[in-house]
Amino acid sequence: MSILIVANPTSGAGCGKNLLDETLSNPACLLSLAQLCGVKNEPKLWPFLTTTPDSSPDSSWKIELEGALKTQNLKAVLVIGGDGTLLEVATLLSQHPDVSLVAIPGGRGNDFVRGFYGYENHGKSFWSWCADQNLHWEKQKIDLGCANGKIYLNMASLGYGGHIVEKALHRHAFWSQTSAVYQVEGALALCQWVEVPCKIEVEVERSSASSSKELVYQGPFYGAFIANGKTNGSGLFWTPEADLMDGKLDCIWFQKPGVFEMLKSLSLVKIKQNPSFPYQRAQYKEVIFHFEKPIPLELDGEWIGSFTQHRFFCLPQSLSVCMLKK
Repeated sequence: MSILIVANPTSGAGCGKNLLDETLSNPACLLSLAQLCGVKNEPKLWPFLTTTPDSSPDSSWKIELEGALKTQNLKAVLVIGGDGTLLEVATLLSQHPDVSLVAIPGGRGNDFVRGFYGYENHGKSFWSWCADQNLHWEKQKIDLGCANGKIYLNMASLGYGGHIVEKALHRHAFWSQTSAVYQVEGALALCQWVEVPCKIEVEVERSSASSSKELVYQGPFYGAFIANGKTNGSGLFWTPEADLMDGKLDCIWFQKPGVFEMLKSLSLVKIKQNPSFPYQRAQYKEVIFHFEKPIPLELDGEWIGSFTQHRFFCLPQSLSVCMLKK
């Protein structure tokens, strides 16, 4: 049995390629993972590339992966890339409950892995960090989120955060090709994005056979994060208590803060403290946002679109993963 690798070698300004090269040249680093998956001896590695240095992302690898999932006796798919690549593979694997996702941080932000493993890149490669921490692999089932019918793995941003990602992808300014694109667009959004009226409803179970909607907020709205994981934006812990296995989504929403208040709050959430501006937090299995005009949505760094209604719900234990533990 082989371990299938899906890798984006252009992700993370070359981090994806470096991790792929290290993995292919030293398959022994996967020995404990291979044993967990039932592979005997040193595993044979089978790489799929989502891009090449000279090309833009291409969907053919997903067709190949779907074929492999149907015809090969796969037990794990190891993903080297950013949160967007992880999301694409997780969406496919949600239809194959016996195949585990193995997330390797090869992107810029790596927010899913940051919250899941506690890994942060401080100049040390992921495999060296694993060896130093004396970690081992275990199989788990984790939740997924669903937003307007689309699966997400880590976090959804609505309003302010969705606007930032939309402009980062579509503005085509000189900063759009730099690593500072989200910081620049975040600063611009504080001036450009405005409050809108909002109603928030949640689904409440009345009995085992019935449920009803309950209004939990009505008023001005600037932004919200509806989280399965803990962090987005390269380590902004908007929902530090989020748990990938609790069957709920962690939500935070807020009105428009002042520029300096937002900048201060970004520094605070970076170190897992609460924002200094007023906000509301809650956990729900299902939550629906209603607006009078279309509001932008992004999922795991991918802009989805703008809609007047956004429905989010948790899909409990929908994805098999291999996670690192001490």
